[in-house]
Amino acid sequence: MRAMIVDDSLLLRSMVERAVRAAHPAFNEFVHATDGMDAIQVLRSELRAKQKLDLIVTDTNMPKMSGLEFLERIQKEKLCVGTEIIMITTENSPTHLARAKAAGSKGNISKPFTPEMVKALLGPLFQGRR
Repeated sequence: MRAMIVDDSLLLRSMVERAVRAAHPAFNEFVHATDGMDAIQVLRSELRAKQKLDLIVTDTNMPKMSGLEFLERIQKEKLCVGTEIIMITTENSPTHLARAKAAGSKGNISKPFTPEMVKALLGPLFQGRR
């Protein structure tokens, strides 16, 4: 299974990748992007190569294009139909969470996060998938 991790911090991308691997060992291939704009370019490249992503994990606060703007854009352009999306955020206001859900996020993980939090969110999304 394949996942894309979108965050402007290399350290956080590495931490998220380790947490996803621990939560669901079937994830064995990862693509990284540094912000929403970079992630859109990666998704377009993936589509041209007919590569499918099973999961996108994106941070909310990033330069150039926020995680919410990224989700709204990929939903509008239909760049990842059928891909599960979760957000990592420090923002937990009802408005923010509703906007994320409307843009396709299946759940949010609050910073700081633990591998157990990632597993609790990914488990129901990928139950039975290997």
